[in-house]
Amino acid sequence: MKFLIKIIISLQILSLEVIGRTILFHSDVIRTPQAILAQKNFASKTNTRWETSPVDFWGPTRPSPYGPAGSSTNNKGQLVYNCYDVQGNLRKPGETYQRPNKRFIYLCNNGTEEVVACISSDRAKNIEIKVGETRTIEGFWYKCEKFANHSVIYTEENSCLFEGRKRVHVGEEVQTGFIRAVCMDGYYRTIGNEYP
Repeated sequence: MKFLIKIIISLQILSLEVIGRTILFHSDVIRTPQAILAQKNFASKTNTRWETSPVDFWGPTRPSPYGPAGSSTNNKGQLVYNCYDVQGNLRKPGETYQRPNKRFIYLCNNGTEEVVACISSDRAKNIEIKVGETRTIEGFWYKCEKFANHSVIYTEENSCLFEGRKRVHVGEEVQTGFIRAVCMDGYYRTIGNEYP
């Protein structure tokens, strides 16, 4: 039993080292991956970047694997289509919703799922950032971008955590005790000592 526990602990340590250096993928369901490109926790920095893609269009010429989504007529007499989200839930045209990870906001737009906003990390107080928008909070930027392949990526500015409470920009100098250091991309670099 003790041997098994040591192996499990060793595997967990190995996986933590790998997590800090590689791309991670997980999925709400197997057919549509939600990618966490990097949420790295270094000794002095937290860098967060998330990506998602909408579910493919299921319309009259391309049936959904969940069965027919159905359609209805809107108040203008036009035919509009429902959507299925990544969990297979039926969504009505114009309905907004989130997936279980609560990182993005989706919209059912006439049979097509669209990503309309990102939800920021705890660092930015989990605010909603519309697609195409960049917000500045406490001097750091947070961005929600859409790309030609319809994927949407949330990114926040790199920073270092100073003394466990204050965020500093990459390139910014700090001093603690007699040590002066500069925030680099992923670590602090010592640049000098100062004695009184």
